[in-house]
Amino acid sequence: MGEAYLGLFSIEYLSSVTAMVMASNLITQIIKEIFFMDNGNKTTPKILNLIVSFFIILFHHVSIFINNSQVFHNSIVELVFLIILNTFLITGLSMGNYKVLGLTKERNIRGFTERSR
Repeated sequence: MGEAYLGLFSIEYLSSVTAMVMASNLITQIIKEIFFMDNGNKTTPKILNLIVSFFIILFHHVSIFINNSQVFHNSIVELVFLIILNTFLITGLSMGNYKVLGLTKERNIRGFTERSR
């Protein structure tokens, strides 16, 4: 495999996935805190996270395609498919963080209220 091949288990790809999840979480949290003060709606952060993830993936993959189109085998179809697939991957990973943090927070609050009784 050549140098331009984007491997699944390379350090560069794993660090970029981590960076994309982190960027998606940060941007979603900032937008949510500034524009959406309503904490009761649980769908808004998920849709917002999907949109933010789409733009992050789009920017990343298009910049790679412009620099070296061999990474996507000179195929626009493959580029579009990977943008869509990776958008849902990054969104799922980001929302998984919300779920873990939410469960941890819920357990801490529940445990605190039980101990205080």
